[in-house]
Amino acid sequence: EIREIDHMLASQMVSGAILLGYDSGNKNILALAEKDYPLVLVNQERDSFRQNVAVVNMDDQASAIFAIAKLVQYGHRDILYIGCGRHRLPAMHRNEGVASAKVKFQEHIDSLVEIDCNFDENTAYKKTKEIFSKEGKKPTGIFAANDLMAIGAMNALKDLGYRIPEDISIIGFDDISISRYLTPKLTTMHCDFRKIASECVGSVISLIDGEEAERHKEIPVQFVERETLGYAKTNSDQH
Repeated sequence: EIREIDHMLASQMVSGAILLGYDSGNKNILALAEKDYPLVLVNQERDSFRQNVAVVNMDDQASAIFAIAKLVQYGHRDILYIGCGRHRLPAMHRNEGVASAKVKFQEHIDSLVEIDCNFDENTAYKKTKEIFSKEGKKPTGIFAANDLMAIGAMNALKDLGYRIPEDISIIGFDDISISRYLTPKLTTMHCDFRKIASECVGSVISLIDGEEAERHKEIPVQFVERETLGYAKTNSDQH
């Protein structure tokens, strides 16, 4: 509740705030910022827009490009992107990264199909099952904008009798704890949440103390290769 945060800041119960989970451009956050409170926004705004506001983002766009590049490197010419259409900066940046990769690697990609599964495991399961139940040419590589959707896709493929990564390769995003315990273990993009938290705390303290603070930080995301990425098979070889 923004009103409660506003009340705590106005009464000086707290000196600053780290805010996350809001849509990009949220009007209530903008109104809060205009009151000159020290604020750090996490994965919400592309850039800092006031002196009292610092922005800490993950490098989602570059990471999405990297994931598609990895699929291309492994010979996948038909790719499925399981994305999210929410007005949330990580979703937007990952979508933009995939769009950039589609142009960058156009000579190596025959098709790149995009579906919106709203960061939801069950939706990813249903839509992946629909796509791979149809006749005709199918994707050999999947990039999912979060691990939950990657897990949904994996379960759908297993239920249809596909082997991972022998038939279909999958790359997720976030590196949630369960990803390393799946069978097969999920290849994914690792987000260093401790690093993000540390940078946020450092930024909000600098803002509170009136020190010069770096007002826009991009935290790199690390590729973690496990067991769900393999070389592409031709469609004639597929299940």
